Amino acid sequence: MEEKYNVLLVCSGNTCRSAMGEIMADYVGQNTGLDDLLFDSAGYEVDPAHKMFAPKHDPEHYYWQNETRKMILGILKYENIPDVVSNELMNEVYDMMAQGGISSEAATVLESFGIPKSFSMRHKSKQLEEKLINGADLILTMTEKHRDFVSKLFPGSNSYTLLGYSTGKDEDISDPWGKDLGAYKKTATEIASGLIIAIPKIIQASKCKNM
Repeated sequence: MEEKYNVLLVCSGNTCRSAMGEIMADYVGQNTGLDDLLFDSAGYEVDPAHKMFAPKHDPEHYYWQNETRKMILGILKYENIPDVVSNELMNEVYDMMAQGGISSEAATVLESFGIPKSFSMRHKSKQLEEKLINGADLILTMTEKHRDFVSKLFPGSNSYTLLGYSTGKDEDISDPWGKDLGAYKKTATEIASGLIIAIPKIIQASKCKNM
């Protein structure tokens, strides 16, 4: 049985760029019989404190996680919620904050590209974690900053910018966050242009993996 070739797309919040890239690639794969390819996505600023993902030894990571936790627990204590219940609620809050979906603008633009909204609605934003990096055969980032971040934290990871991998020239995918639909269409077009060239290369790489 052939192994899946895992491609991980990475951006900041996993609600716009990497999410659109995953959904586009997944849609193409499902409609062209690319069963041996598996696309996923994540962001390094998805954690509840909205701070850059950092290794466990990084004090900044703990600082922001602890500050967020203290703030929420303080509110619960003020409301006289028992500690046991507070801890359970805290875990639920973290889960909800860490699993947002794709932005409505991104979903609208993908639908205008012919991708059913059902594909977008399945997306849940994920925090970039070591297990995702370790499970990826190829990591495609939206910007050079994202790529450098991944390479620094995980030396030896097979990471490229999407446009660098597809065209050989590193260029950033524009960030549409907070902008109008025109900006989202521009971003989606940039991602689609990169994927059109990248997917045949990925197919070839997957064949080499299973030789």
